[in-house]
Amino acid sequence: MDTQRVELVKELLIHHGYHALICRTPQYVLMFTGYQPMLGEAFCIVSLNPVNEVEIRLAIPQQEQEFVPSGVAVEVKTFIVETMRYIGNAVDAARKPLGELLQAAGIQENAVIGIEGGRSPIIPAYTQVGVPGLE
Repeated sequence: MDTQRVELVKELLIHHGYHALICRTPQYVLMFTGYQPMLGEAFCIVSLNPVNEVEIRLAIPQQEQEFVPSGVAVEVKTFIVETMRYIGNAVDAARKPLGELLQAAGIQENAVIGIEGGRSPIIPAYTQVGVPGLE
């Protein structure tokens, strides 16, 4: 994330009294990290550390882990939404990793957390450029 954006995010978190922001919309996850969620089931936690530096943490589907650029998040946790024996949803699957990430960020009980996005998968905007037969 560029320096100007980092400063703006920091200012907004402090000004509005948020301890963290959780984003799900793929465009926002991409904006904060450079990682484009493929399945629309990723979560990005933006928070400030004790010296007011912006930190990013990600909870993502296990099969997308290799697509996260190195160094964009202080921590990445994965989850599994579906198996051959179980079909679930991202919110339920990510509940434990999100809790662990919030705890690692020092987010306490009764903290003010902004949440962007809903319970349903959010369709990512990507193209099929370069796929043979689709050009």
